[in-house]
Amino acid sequence: IATNVLHATRSISQTLAKARILLKKSGWLMANELTGVLDIYTINFGLLEGWWLFEDETNRLPDSPLM
Repeated sequence: IATNVLHATRSISQTLAKARILLKKSGWLMANELTGVLDIYTINFGLLEGWWLFEDETNRLPDSPLM
């Protein structure tokens, strides 16, 4: 179970590939992620260095690390 952590990486593709290795063959990944950009998120989390470390903009919402 992952809650609002998968987006907090440089590359979502790499993170999901590594998570897949940890799953059993028929295992499931349950993920809860923010899916909309609200100003309050940027106000609250935008000051954190990690908020802006993503490098895969094509997998993110515009101007945000969220998916």
